[in-house]
Amino acid sequence: MPKKSTHSAPPARDPAETFDSELDFGPLTRRLGYVVRRAQIAIFQSFFQTMNAAEISPAQYSALVIIAHNPGLSQTRVADALAIKKANFVALARELEQRGFVERRAIPGDKRSLALHLTQAGRLAYSELDRLSEEHEAKLREAIGIEAYDALFAPLIRLAKVNSGAALPPDRDPD
Repeated sequence: MPKKSTHSAPPARDPAETFDSELDFGPLTRRLGYVVRRAQIAIFQSFFQTMNAAEISPAQYSALVIIAHNPGLSQTRVADALAIKKANFVALARELEQRGFVERRAIPGDKRSLALHLTQAGRLAYSELDRLSEEHEAKLREAIGIEAYDALFAPLIRLAKVNSGAALPPDRDPD
């Protein structure tokens, strides 16, 4: 027989606070995975609207950010940093290379790995994409308020690390 939880269930959400006020979402409104996934979908839709003219995906933008801030990383290291399967990342890197944003260079002493660097066009594109990304983030801050926006990062990063084996950030900044 399953152990009974000592925690009481949170109260049901007001239908006005759910995704569709005509439906009863039952416990889904108290399931973090479900709510985070719905939030991710909304955030990505907003991202695509903002980045529409640039024709860039969230994964491509994320790769450009990592490469811009860490030039010379191997494809494997960038893929690992972004939690993208290596086979999928190779296709993503090829696309960025074909667009003229990234170049792959041999790593001295390592005949199997390639280092990634932004090209001049990639640096220009990254600059514009960073501006557009900040526009997108401003929409999110406006939607939920600056305090809620700022408060989300630490707990979500902690959750992202739950099964990764990575060290968890401290609960609060050291004094």
